[in-house]
Amino acid sequence: MIDLSKLPDWVKIEITKGDLLAFAAKIRDQPSSPIPPSSASEILSIDEVAKLLNLARQTIYGLCSRRAIPFYKKNKRLYFKRSEILTWIDEGRKKMQVEFDDDLAAFISKNQKK
Repeated sequence: MIDLSKLPDWVKIEITKGDLLAFAAKIRDQPSSPIPPSSASEILSIDEVAKLLNLARQTIYGLCSRRAIPFYKKNKRLYFKRSEILTWIDEGRKKMQVEFDDDLAAFISKNQKK
């Protein structure tokens, strides 16, 4: 491949329509790098959140009225961010019995009378 930046300024390059079409086809056929999800695709409707959480719409409305789930309200409509919903789910994680037992043992040994 020719590095065009190394050509002298007096050199002129003629590009034909065929050259441009071939270049466009080459770019089109190259695998593209993954595009990060836009913030618009991260915004969920109440139906999408209900489907994501496998809950009824009314349950989602109830969680919103109790302010138990992160949401946004604009023009009397509810919106949710996927990342905030997933974080909310993670925050509700309960410890496994083994983790609970380890914490209990650590607490007992720390607070044991000497």
